[in-house]
Amino acid sequence: MKGKVVFIKKQEGKKPMGILIDGTWYNTFDKEHQAVSKGDLIEFEYETSEKGFNNLTDLKIIEKVGKNPYKQEIKDTQTIPFQAKQPVNFEEKGKIIRQNSLSQANQLLSTLQKSDRLKDLTNEQIRELLFRIAEQCEDWVNRKV
Repeated sequence: MKGKVVFIKKQEGKKPMGILIDGTWYNTFDKEHQAVSKGDLIEFEYETSEKGFNNLTDLKIIEKVGKNPYKQEIKDTQTIPFQAKQPVNFEEKGKIIRQNSLSQANQLLSTLQKSDRLKDLTNEQIRELLFRIAEQCEDWVNRKV
């Protein structure tokens, strides 16, 4: 059979690689089949397993169109481009930590209120407790190890 590779799904471990060819999924465990890329025109053979899976038995690339997403060949004269990480926005990071700390403190106090453990406290005392717990959470996250 002949067909065009529409999509490739590589999985970790001992799971098969899935290849979508003209709207039908095929599986392969063969590492040599990883040379195929999206857009390639291929000639292939397959067998249907007892469970109904289409397993590729033979695959030959007729026309190479796409780049292989799993193999990146680098020539001796070619250098790998350096990609610097985005600078950390500490102000934004601090806001996220503060918001998460408040959320966690609120969740803790809500649970304590539902179990009547805070029944002797006024709303103002609960509010103060909320901010103290949130501040301690934030300090814990920002601690220096």
